[in-house]
Amino acid sequence: MRQALARGDLFTVAVDLFPTDTADFADFVLPTASFPEFGDLVASYFDLTLSAQVKATEPIGEALPNQEIFRRLAQAMGFTEPELYEGDADVIATVFDQTGLAETSASLATKGTVPISPEPLIQFEDCSFPTPSGRVEIASACAEADGHPRLPQPFVDSRPAATPLSGFLVGSERQLHERCRGR
Repeated sequence: MRQALARGDLFTVAVDLFPTDTADFADFVLPTASFPEFGDLVASYFDLTLSAQVKATEPIGEALPNQEIFRRLAQAMGFTEPELYEGDADVIATVFDQTGLAETSASLATKGTVPISPEPLIQFEDCSFPTPSGRVEIASACAEADGHPRLPQPFVDSRPAATPLSGFLVGSERQLHERCRGR
């Protein structure tokens, strides 16, 4: 990845809240707004719920929400598809219309987190997988044919150096665990 990002012929624009390794390689870094700085919908990765992200403050400096950055980039590049220019409120209203989970952002904020489905949705419940064998494939001939390793490779980052904050976090986690256990 580093080799690819370091290419001289690559023009890279990063959109990020913090200076990251990727931003170090970027020709331009566009500052994005943080979560409390714009309204949005939040769909959980794990338990199929939807929540309102309520704007609490204005973005700092010239930071903008990602979706506004993308609208401005689309305009600068001359794209004309109307979907690229839909406002946030319109996109959120469309989600509400299609899901029936809430009437408005305000009503969702009042309800809190709502389940997307009344019954749990289980991926691959029928045990059918989109692989040549129809089963889970840990050793993959298809991956190997594409030039990847046949088996998953265990790559991990080295453990970060200890900092004064490290001990605080461990202590805080312990205290939280002890408080919750007592309930």
